[in-house]
Amino acid sequence: MVSSHLSEARYNVTSVPDYPQAVSKINEVRPDLVIVDEKLPDRDGRDVCSDISNNYGIPSILLTGNVTGIDARQTETASGITLFLKQQPFGYLELLSMVKLILRHTRQKSGGNKKSGN
Repeated sequence: MVSSHLSEARYNVTSVPDYPQAVSKINEVRPDLVIVDEKLPDRDGRDVCSDISNNYGIPSILLTGNVTGIDARQTETASGITLFLKQQPFGYLELLSMVKLILRHTRQKSGGNKKSGN
């Protein structure tokens, strides 16, 4: 569902089912942003976000069901997660807004003009 909404909003989307394929695809595609489900079949999504941040410097959104105020901020800082988005339910307009905001911020920070999507 997430990938179809992002595709409809004209973002280039690549989906993978697990961490090893994610690493392979990141090396191949070099995405501007990664959206990770907290509960992956082979690894915790927080660890995946941390690895992506540390190894590639790519911002990430973690889709999660358990976020509480201060805990979320502490975990975010420690793990390199750019944004937590509570999963059930969240609005796709909210997700699209956050994607747009993070991409704009990342491009301004890097001075880049790369366009993929809106």
